[in-house]
Amino acid sequence: MLLISSLASCDHTPAKKNLPAGVHGVEVIQVLNTTKYTYLRVSEDKTEYWMAIVREDIKSGDSVYYSQAYDMKDFYSKELDRTFPSVFFVQDPSGSPERLAATGGAHMPNAETSSRRQPVTKMDNLKVEKASGGITIEELYKNPEHFAGKKIKVRGLVGKLSKEIMKRNWMHVQDGTSNGANFDLTVTSADIVTEGNVATFEGTIALKKDFGSGYFYEVIMEEAVPSDVERYE
Repeated sequence: MLLISSLASCDHTPAKKNLPAGVHGVEVIQVLNTTKYTYLRVSEDKTEYWMAIVREDIKSGDSVYYSQAYDMKDFYSKELDRTFPSVFFVQDPSGSPERLAATGGAHMPNAETSSRRQPVTKMDNLKVEKASGGITIEELYKNPEHFAGKKIKVRGLVGKLSKEIMKRNWMHVQDGTSNGANFDLTVTSADIVTEGNVATFEGTIALKKDFGSGYFYEVIMEEAVPSDVERYE
């Protein structure tokens, strides 16, 4: 799933050199473990914040590099009984920028391609009514295996659009629901729904989809057809 290689054996201080564009290097200050996740209080350029990765053996003083993360606001951890004002769920942690680049996590030369790698922020107070005969993003992420290979409907707001990458248009869609850290669904389509519009997307769900060049998705909707497009008010 996540491409981690000997995180615990990495240098204790992020290398003081130019990192590839879009790559973050942080030093671990505090470690909190739960059953599935490791929460890390980190420092980057003298700024401290919290991030989380799939559970890994990491200690204070270690360095972590990443390029993909989802910023979750007011995230509550049941196991820790703690609310984080902000926590970045990192998708591609690595022990070195070189390993990150080798796994495809570093910045890609195509400007539009690289823009899809920026953190996706959860939209506050978003409420989108579920499509007739459809499901919510929460329902999808609660049981993705049930929907694998099936054509389903999801109605949501397009927060980010990237056009004509690998002969597809890519949209990040949210509906205000979530399951843990998963609140955003990537949708590919031959059609375009511009940012700020709500639409019903009907497409086929694929799991663990690898497009190469580091573009790997645990869950994605492909060949979607949008309908009932309207501006979100």
